[in-house]
Amino acid sequence: LKLRAAGIQVDQNESAAAVTAVPARTRGSEPALGALLAAIDEGKSVRFEHRPSLTEPFVTRTVQPWGVVTFRGRWYLVGHDVDRDDTRTFRLSRIGDDVKAFGSPQSVRKPDGIDLQDIVRRVAGTSSVSGTARVWLQDGRATELRRMGTVVGEQTVGSRTGTVVEVPVRSWDWISRLIAGHGPDAMVLAPAELRADVISTLQTAAELENER
Repeated sequence: LKLRAAGIQVDQNESAAAVTAVPARTRGSEPALGALLAAIDEGKSVRFEHRPSLTEPFVTRTVQPWGVVTFRGRWYLVGHDVDRDDTRTFRLSRIGDDVKAFGSPQSVRKPDGIDLQDIVRRVAGTSSVSGTARVWLQDGRATELRRMGTVVGEQTVGSRTGTVVEVPVRSWDWISRLIAGHGPDAMVLAPAELRADVISTLQTAAELENER
């Protein structure tokens, strides 16, 4: 797949090879991606099932799609959310396979002056503190996370002793990747959505390792 030729805006900090190397769980299913790109090319609206997080149910969304963007290894659809009458971004990995295009050809177009990369960067990138995460850290490990947070207690997981820290979160996507990078030395206790996201990231990493 030639990403830019297909209309996908690739993050300037990523290579096309790195983007396409990730499995469908991270970038979204091939049927959904193909249907979205076709609708964007034809200038049609789309309707699909989407869930805001891994722990929430799917909800039907109607969108006038403007483009697909990659940011920090994840794929996003950007467009006008008809139901909410506002610009929205949707992570492709949380869009269902059944994407339906409808409407007259070329009835949807990206407004002039709109920077899709900037929209995604503002939504998914680092911003002001938006919450806290409670994370268990094995003793003597995950020093970076330990320095970021405040120790609130001690806890034993299995036979391993560790401390519980509360970490301020500016970007849920970033903190998820950081925690996942520590493997078994860090475990999310709360919130449940972040825990599920870290588990998904670790499963993806395991899939990539098995494919080698």
